[in-house]
Amino acid sequence: MLKHARAFTKVFGFLVLLSPMVACKGLFNTQLFKERAAETPAPSDGQIDKSFFVNADGKPKTFLCAWAPEMGRGWLGERWFTLLVNETPHCNLEFQVTEDALVGKRIHPSFPNDRNRWTEVVRIPIVKHFYYEREKDQHGRETNKWIENESRSHWSARPKIKLNLQSVAMPGIFKTSMSM
Repeated sequence: MLKHARAFTKVFGFLVLLSPMVACKGLFNTQLFKERAAETPAPSDGQIDKSFFVNADGKPKTFLCAWAPEMGRGWLGERWFTLLVNETPHCNLEFQVTEDALVGKRIHPSFPNDRNRWTEVVRIPIVKHFYYEREKDQHGRETNKWIENESRSHWSARPKIKLNLQSVAMPGIFKTSMSM
C-alpha cells in the first residue's frame, strides 16, 4: 500500500508541476503583447473622399437642398410674420470637383441635362487633393507613418480632398426658385 501511495504522490506531484506550464502554454503559443492597431485618419469635416460627391463611373451624385425661414413658423409667425411661408426654395444640387474648388450647382428643372444653364449655389475651396497612404523609406518599403501624398498622380486621380470650410462662398443661394 505504501508503494502505491509513493507512486501516486510522484504522479500527483508531476501533475502539480506540469499544470502551470500547461496554463502558460497559451502565452507561449500566441503573442505575448498586442500589436498596435492600424492607424486611420482622425474624423474631420474638412477631409473627405471624392466618392461622396461622384459615383464610380464619374457621374455626379444628386443632393436635395432646402432651407426654411426661422421667422414665420409657429403660432405667432403664421399669423403675423408670413415671410416666405408659401415659397420655401427647394432644389436639387450637383457638385463638381475642380482643381481649386468644390462647386455646387442648382439643377434647373426646365433644363436638367444642360449644366451650362445651372446657377452656381455654393463654392468650397479645396486645399489639396491627396492619397492617404503609408510613407515609404529610402528602399521603397512601407513604414508605419501615414502621410497625405499629393505628388503621386494627377489631381483628378487622387481619391481624397481637404476642404477649406472657413471660406465657403454662396453666390446664388439667395436667389428665389422663380428666378433660376
